[in-house]
Amino acid sequence: MQDRVNLHPRRPVHVKLAILLMVSLVVVLGGSFLYTSYMARDSFRYDLDNRVARLETYADLLTEPVAQGRQEQIEAILDLVMDEADTLRLEILNAQVQPLTERLSSDFGRVQVESRFVIPLIAGREMGEEAGWFIAEVSAQTLYLAERERLEDTFLTLILVAVALSAALFVFQTRVVNRPLRELLFAIQRARETGDFIRAKSRGSGDEFGIIISSYNELLDELDNKHNSLKESETRFRNLYNQTPALLFTLLPDGRIQSVSEHFLIHLGFNERDIVGRSIAHLACDEKELNTLRDELKQVTPDTSSECYLQVRDRAGEVHSMRINLTANPQGQGALAVMTDITSLDEALSTIERQANFDSLTTLPNRHFFKLMLAEQLTSDQSLEQGLALLFIDLDRFKYINDTHGHHTGDKLLAAAGQRIQHHLPAGDFVARLGGDEFAVLLHGRKEEAALLQLAEGIVEELERPFEIDERRLHISASIGIVVHKTRDTSADSLLRSADLAMYRAKEEGRSRARVFLPEDEERTRKRMDAETLVRDALANDWFELHYQPVVYLKSQRVVGAEALIRLRHPERGLLFPGDFIDVAEETGLIVQVGEWVLREGLRQLATWHQRHHSQAYLSINVSGQQFMDSRFVDLLREVLEAHEIAPGYLILEITESMLMHNTAHTLDVMNALKRLGCLLSIDDFGTGYSSLSYLQKFPLDILKIDRSFVMDIEENQTHHALVGAIVTMSRALNLKVITEGVETQQQLECLQALRCELGQGYFFSRPIPAGHFIARYLSDPEHTHVGFG
Repeated sequence: MQDRVNLHPRRPVHVKLAILLMVSLVVVLGGSFLYTSYMARDSFRYDLDNRVARLETYADLLTEPVAQGRQEQIEAILDLVMDEADTLRLEILNAQVQPLTERLSSDFGRVQVESRFVIPLIAGREMGEEAGWFIAEVSAQTLYLAERERLEDTFLTLILVAVALSAALFVFQTRVVNRPLRELLFAIQRARETGDFIRAKSRGSGDEFGIIISSYNELLDELDNKHNSLKESETRFRNLYNQTPALLFTLLPDGRIQSVSEHFLIHLGFNERDIVGRSIAHLACDEKELNTLRDELKQVTPDTSSECYLQVRDRAGEVHSMRINLTANPQGQGALAVMTDITSLDEALSTIERQANFDSLTTLPNRHFFKLMLAEQLTSDQSLEQGLALLFIDLDRFKYINDTHGHHTGDKLLAAAGQRIQHHLPAGDFVARLGGDEFAVLLHGRKEEAALLQLAEGIVEELERPFEIDERRLHISASIGIVVHKTRDTSADSLLRSADLAMYRAKEEGRSRARVFLPEDEERTRKRMDAETLVRDALANDWFELHYQPVVYLKSQRVVGAEALIRLRHPERGLLFPGDFIDVAEETGLIVQVGEWVLREGLRQLATWHQRHHSQAYLSINVSGQQFMDSRFVDLLREVLEAHEIAPGYLILEITESMLMHNTAHTLDVMNALKRLGCLLSIDDFGTGYSSLSYLQKFPLDILKIDRSFVMDIEENQTHHALVGAIVTMSRALNLKVITEGVETQQQLECLQALRCELGQGYFFSRPIPAGHFIARYLSDPEHTHVGFG
């Protein structure tokens, strides 16, 4: 296709005309100025000659008075000469060249003498006797000024003429030349951009530009008429083509789709740009059927037709069984195709059966079908001889991703995870989705635990690779339980339960791993269920209580606040620590309710310290990841703070480093909302997690709590000593407070004081104690009255 003409010329005509005009004006002005200068110099010479003639006339008048010695008459004539312009000095000498008289003007000595005239005074013209001499010294200042004025007037006149001429030419150019050209180019540009026939504005003048524009508009009228006729013909053909109920399309010999009817697009849900120009292969589901279609396409002739069958997939992924009738294309190569959807009742029944046995989200077998297959395998003698094993897979952190990014993203993640598991399995083994984020794998011909563990660990590694979903990079892992079929009387439910118990042991041991079922797993599961019951009973019967560990200034050892630590006082088992119930609370989601109880009780106690005991102590409360991400968390905290009238700056919320690494946008929004409520934010156990310096600048943090693992051997471990010192220095630079945990000895205290650590807590100062003991020891005793947390 020939390149289009550029409608934006690099050297427009009006620019060329302007340059030509400027050059012409420069030449004319230069020539005129030269001529004026020549005339001015000629006038100067004429004036100078006149001046000489006048001085000679005065000399003739002076001859007789000088010869006769009439001094008064000489003085009178000299007065007349001094009145002449530019006269600087006059002097009369007698015949013996002796001065008779001299006149000087006020400008003499200040103005340069241009000419000095010495004119002899002849007493008798016939005798040629000299009566004396007339000497005159004059300047040319008046002549020069006159010459300059003439030049300036002439130059100004030329400039005005040039400006007037330029303005006239500019108006002529813009209105008569540029305007019609711009209108014509604008019409052509709009026609290119819109595809419509844009007419130029008619000038109604009889000049060349008016004729050009009128001719252009007439040409467009003719083209428009022909275009409308073609469009009407095309519309009639397209309506006939699209109103046919069958799915019509044309195929080129190489299998590319040349055109399609509207019914084709509507039926399969595609846009025309998704289909036209692409091979029909991208719609086909079965390679064998596709090859048959290609063979039939090659054999089509004008005298014959052909029929074949093809399963195609629509835009939504649904498969349609189609019958395709091919006839030769009378207007070119390839074939006209009529496609009819023949998806029968058998397909509908097959769909019902598939929905009953397969998971619609992942297309994997569901729990029902998996248990049927497992039960069938368990009744076979070959399962004991050749080996049969079951893997129970639970995705770690899936609930967090599902809650954070939404169910739509979670569904895609489940489908992608199912595909990875399936692709990792050897041929003959299959995976099913049991529900939620749980999958099961049935393995044939394997009973060696080492080989099963190796396969399961490979699945874990495969699932730990990042998932790219909805332009997000998501990370999960998996905990896998393994069980081997060993006895004939084993049922499908018991085998699934055993694998489930082994999976929970994998989670308890740190997740992201696989474990083989052991008989002790049943006892461990029972204890886990007992722990869950314990948490629920504690919430229902108010068995929880808070103990408070003071936080002190290391230099003065005065208390500035406390950290609230949860305990559970069982009526029979006594005081229980978080290790007995927190993990189960996290797994079951009960941690959100437990966290709400801690907030309400902790802030109630803080209000008591402030209002009854007039203390300014702050309170630090730990917040779990689930509680922090809960949509009600900020509103709940606002309600409790307002109920107890807690002033800003006295509640510290401790969060972990890992909570900052996921869904940072939401995390930042929550943290900003908490800051607006007046809460201080602290990173708990700093240095044991990601320890990314970037989030110290990105997030609105106030405090870093150095983990006790760095403090326990700080006086001996130089690495820990250096790390604590670096954290303190960095925190000062970032205007963050530092609290060291786990201070238990005098040596540790002295070491931290040397590193300029301000705040600390640990058994050296006090163990966590009940609220009453904390009040009695620290809020009633002046020795321990804190000095504030500034």
